[in-house]
Amino acid sequence: MIDFHAALMVQRDDHLTFGEPGCDDDVAAYFHTGGTTGTPRLVTHTHRSQLVAALGGALLGDMRATDTITATLPLFHVGGTIYSSLSAFMAGMGLLVMSPGGLCNPAMVQGFWRLAARYGAKRVGAVPTSIGAVLEVPLDGADIGRVRAGFTGAASLPAVVGERFREVTGLRLHEIYGMTEASGLVAIHTLDDEDGDGSVGWALPYTEVVVRRLRAHGQLGPACATDEIGVITVRGPRVSPGYRNPAHDAGMFEGGVLNSGDLGYTDAQGRIYIAGRAKDLIIRSGHNIDPLMIENAMATHAAVTLAAAAGMPDAYAGELPVCYVALRPGRQRDGRRVACARAAHDRRAAGMAPAHPHRRRHPAHVGGQDLQAATALRRGGSAGVPAGP
Repeated sequence: MIDFHAALMVQRDDHLTFGEPGCDDDVAAYFHTGGTTGTPRLVTHTHRSQLVAALGGALLGDMRATDTITATLPLFHVGGTIYSSLSAFMAGMGLLVMSPGGLCNPAMVQGFWRLAARYGAKRVGAVPTSIGAVLEVPLDGADIGRVRAGFTGAASLPAVVGERFREVTGLRLHEIYGMTEASGLVAIHTLDDEDGDGSVGWALPYTEVVVRRLRAHGQLGPACATDEIGVITVRGPRVSPGYRNPAHDAGMFEGGVLNSGDLGYTDAQGRIYIAGRAKDLIIRSGHNIDPLMIENAMATHAAVTLAAAAGMPDAYAGELPVCYVALRPGRQRDGRRVACARAAHDRRAAGMAPAHPHRRRHPAHVGGQDLQAATALRRGGSAGVPAGP
């Protein structure tokens, strides 16, 4: 471990000095992650893995030197470090950094469109919860005519957020798929593709993505057929050589293949679709429930701006689905009851069990702080959010 302040004191006043530069398979960084198990661990990134990932992001992301991107993916997150930084640097893009706290700062959420217009941002985006909050802010005369693309990643995109983005900007919100163990990027829904709603696009260059069946005891089996759901695996130079503690590698890194833990499928054109995570499934009396289905049902109501579903322990059923919703301003009184009735109706119509609703007591400002706290409950974490119906 290196103490930041102690290391800073030995530096020169006018510039920083470093040792021999690294290259190829030398370690470039360690990124903290919960992995697919929720257990904290450090992922090794090499110079090669980061550069290959960043190059793929610049190419499939159609990044141009004439563009300015809103650098609003968190910089402590691999997506902000690679896609919104290193990929952009490779393309010579301008970065619009909205304060050190990014969209965790409510003032930046309120001023997002104004700042994007003022600095001529052509690429705008953030994590889905942040975009949801930004879309609640009126344009108020901001000229966003120069925006040519929207992007999002780090979590599943609720359909209602994508639809709202198109209503406001006239553009598609393109999804980015990645994970820390793959140096941040695996696939991107390219700007020139107007089909494949819900897709995260195609694998990046020098990346092999195969959806594989699961055998007994969680072992990887053969490749799935088109439209068949299985586990997404990744191979290529962007894949991490492993965790800093090799004891964590089992089940994740096998013979150069990364087991993402994500469920997905591919269509006839090779696009990748995320169907969820095995550990996110809510298992009610043996019935597997995808939380995204509940979230999308809740989010269709006009009173709801964001939703996150999780499993609540139950002595009889094992788990019961619980959904946390953030309501639009002025809808706190009746929005909860109406939204829950609408969602319950939709779920019963689909032959699914009703979900127990929870309303956020405070407004959700941005990603990583509010609705994502409920998502953390899926991973066995504590978010300070009520756990009962």
